[in-house]
Amino acid sequence: MSTIRTTCPYCGVGCGVRVDRDGSIAGDLDHPANFGRLCSKGAALGESLALADRLLRPQIDGRMASWDEALDHIAARFTGTIAVHGPDAVALYVSGQFLTEDYYVANKLMKGFIGSGNIDTNSRLCMASSVAGHIRAFGEDIVPGCYDDIDQADLVVLVGSNAAWCHPVLYQRLAAAKAARRVRAALAGCPFVAVSDCWPSDTTRFAPNRAAPRRAVRGTPAAARCSARDQWHTMTRTGRVPRLMTHVKEPLLDINPQDAARLGLGEGGLARVESRYGSVVLRVRLSSDQRCGEVFAPMHWTDQFSSAGPITGSSAARPTRSRANRS
Repeated sequence: MSTIRTTCPYCGVGCGVRVDRDGSIAGDLDHPANFGRLCSKGAALGESLALADRLLRPQIDGRMASWDEALDHIAARFTGTIAVHGPDAVALYVSGQFLTEDYYVANKLMKGFIGSGNIDTNSRLCMASSVAGHIRAFGEDIVPGCYDDIDQADLVVLVGSNAAWCHPVLYQRLAAAKAARRVRAALAGCPFVAVSDCWPSDTTRFAPNRAAPRRAVRGTPAAARCSARDQWHTMTRTGRVPRLMTHVKEPLLDINPQDAARLGLGEGGLARVESRYGSVVLRVRLSSDQRCGEVFAPMHWTDQFSSAGPITGSSAARPTRSRANRS
């Protein structure tokens, strides 16, 4: 077979991908999720999955082993543990990159064969808040719709979502549906997208109507304290793909010009951001889109790209020449 049809393993949109024998990647034009569209991460799958240090064979205690030896070792340890302590003494924590069929097999193994309910997945833990919201709103943990609904909807409400950045393929489908429906005279005056409680972004600029209530918990600008927003991007694989790192070459600290003036910070200068978890020095980027009293810094830039670890919680932004107070 010269071309393999598969699914992108990153976000939950589930874009179809075509992989040629030479390793080249392209979107699957026939796939109902993306119809050939791919975001930058999906388009770079070949580069992120072909890393020189990727583990291609099993290891036991640091030495290479065959698949048969490794699987026999795992089965023996499971069998021995269950024989002594019972089935609830073992558990599976499953990848969030599994497909539906993979989840089925893993659950059959743990619940049907081993006889324990100790199985959980990164995908469920990551979506815990969404699960709670779905149960409260609709009575069960299921998405009440499908992508085809986007093409037919008169109104789409995005709550706290920047789909243009986080799910660009789905966002493009929204934009295409909006453009297509504008030709219908009966719907010419109908708002298509309303964005609620969302930071200024490409998504909010796309929406004709936007409701943005101010958040209840905020920092105090007079005390030069700020709330740090998080951009979730682990970069464990994509961070090492040069093509994906050319958009923003380093993590930047977005700050409102008024706050910057009060703190003595200038465009391109350096600021130290601290919390009880650690500190990091970032280059300043002035942005009128950034709310006063709050700063934005991307999360999960490792020390390969920045001077320290992630920024979380309530943080203080200070010029690097000042002595910073820990919170």
